[in-house]
Amino acid sequence: MTDLLDARGRVRSLAPGPGAHDEAIRVASRLAADFAGAASIRDREAIHPEAELRSLSASGLLGLTTPAEFGGTDAGLTTAAEVVRILARADPSVAQLILPHLLNCFFLREVGTRDQQERFLGSVAAGARIGNATVDARGPRGGTTVLRRDDSGTLRLDGVKIYTTGARSADHVVVRVTAEPDQKIAVVVPGTAPGITVNDDWNAFGQRATHSGSISFDDVAVDDSDIIELADLFGPASIFAGVDHVVDSAVDVGIAQAAVDDATRFIGDRPTRAAPAATARDTRDPILVHEFGRLLTKVDAAQALLLRNAQLVDLAYRSAERTPEQIRVANSAGDQSKGFAADTAVEVASGLFELTGTSSTDLDLGLDRHWRNARTHSVNSSTRWLYHSVGAKALAWTPNARSLADAETDG
Repeated sequence: MTDLLDARGRVRSLAPGPGAHDEAIRVASRLAADFAGAASIRDREAIHPEAELRSLSASGLLGLTTPAEFGGTDAGLTTAAEVVRILARADPSVAQLILPHLLNCFFLREVGTRDQQERFLGSVAAGARIGNATVDARGPRGGTTVLRRDDSGTLRLDGVKIYTTGARSADHVVVRVTAEPDQKIAVVVPGTAPGITVNDDWNAFGQRATHSGSISFDDVAVDDSDIIELADLFGPASIFAGVDHVVDSAVDVGIAQAAVDDATRFIGDRPTRAAPAATARDTRDPILVHEFGRLLTKVDAAQALLLRNAQLVDLAYRSAERTPEQIRVANSAGDQSKGFAADTAVEVASGLFELTGTSSTDLDLGLDRHWRNARTHSVNSSTRWLYHSVGAKALAWTPNARSLADAETDG
């Protein structure tokens, strides 16, 4: 992928402007074609996609949502969701590894100081990747990750985080910590800072190549200028849930599409027995054809819903002053996309075996990876609560809020 670098070997940034979306899709499609070939092997052997992540850094896609003033493309979430979907169709582990990167860029864009935006988003535009360390470990090694000052006045970070997607080999890691009771903050630390240990303990049956295990912080020095105040990010005026769930659902849609792709090839390559009522014009089992069509329709519906709802979240994302209606619509759109995409991915990835028969369970084919990946990724958020959230927001909507959702998707 050296052709993605400029003449000096620097990251070839994607230029902002009217053509940014199409160029991002073109670059993502080229990368996906490269990533797909060994995706099944990486999944089976839990190989972290280091080379693929380097290609992403060189491609300019990591700066997709970074404002142009910091060197980024300033594309919207609709473009970001489509890029994630394309990558997930080829390798969902690679796609999931850039989700925390995109969300942390959103954090910085929403609540970061000007200095933090210039430093961190500027580095992202140059190809840097941001990893995630959010959830405190539980059990004997668990406890709250804390930020304290040592005797010299230097801030120090201690604790263990789990589900640290993207932290391995990241340039920066965003860590949520407790400094004072009820204070919501995060700190940004270099991925290679002394005292950081990325533990090789990810043992899930799906999304194996993400290596989303634990990370330990032992007396890690933190600069005061690298503290991010998060209170506004999770307040009533935040669209964090909408942004998170829309981009996250793109991984589920990509997994579902990959399952359909493999089922299509498998069914097409194998002889089929005529059903009792088959005609000379169609010797395939009509029940199989019907069920395949039903699953394909659900996948297409999930993709269409993703696009429509990403556009709704985009409206709030780009609004200088968000109205309560925009916020409700954006967050509900994210919940709806995530719930439907997750359910669809699990159903399709499982249903393909009913269409393809026992021979499709051969481990060498790797078709089981779609269900394992869909099931693992889908439980990030409970679809029961996502649908509950959609219903609750709908019942609380005013006519103006509903009109906004309808009007913004017309034409």
